[in-house]
Amino acid sequence: MKFTVEKYTSNYANSILVSLYNLNANSRGLIQRPNGFMIINAGYDGELFLMATGIIHSARPARQGPDLVMNCELLDNGFDIGNAPISVNVGPGGTNQQLLKQALNLFQANHIPSGALEPLPVFSYSKGYAYGGTVGGLLDGLLKPQNLRWQILDGQLRIFAAVGPTTQAPPILLSVDTGLIEIPSQETPIFSGSRPMYAAKSLLNPQLNPGRKVN
Repeated sequence: MKFTVEKYTSNYANSILVSLYNLNANSRGLIQRPNGFMIINAGYDGELFLMATGIIHSARPARQGPDLVMNCELLDNGFDIGNAPISVNVGPGGTNQQLLKQALNLFQANHIPSGALEPLPVFSYSKGYAYGGTVGGLLDGLLKPQNLRWQILDGQLRIFAAVGPTTQAPPILLSVDTGLIEIPSQETPIFSGSRPMYAAKSLLNPQLNPGRKVN
């Protein structure tokens, strides 16, 4: 098999491309069923870590020389929950955390567990508050004023600070002994005055994720 996984720090759906070679007819049929789902674990010497999860949106067989290849396109589980409708309200003295809990309940109802959730500072509404719209719109309205963001990563909901690392896990060391390939380079910042960008190539490390520090 071959796979390409792109992960983002925004709430865009992580995209996954998978090519599976020379499956039998039964396996091809299973992959092409409606609501197909795939989990990719990867690693070395029997030590596996979660690389990606995704709902299969397209699975097409194709001939490549002597091989029959099933090409699959996936999006991270729960990507469309941001567009789901929601109607919530709290009475006078209600808080933003009560609204957030109602949104989290909708994720749970759709089998999307919570991952790392940065605490939301409490804010109360003296006259109460009501919202009707999309789940994504509600989360944006609750989190952005507190400089927080949300995303679906590896099938889990995450809430994280807009600036700085989003996990307390220790930094991953990239060196020639841990898989670093070639020489890291400094790239032009995305916009004037922003932090410098760095590009590096490494052997597969499933623990590299958006928000994880790297040395």
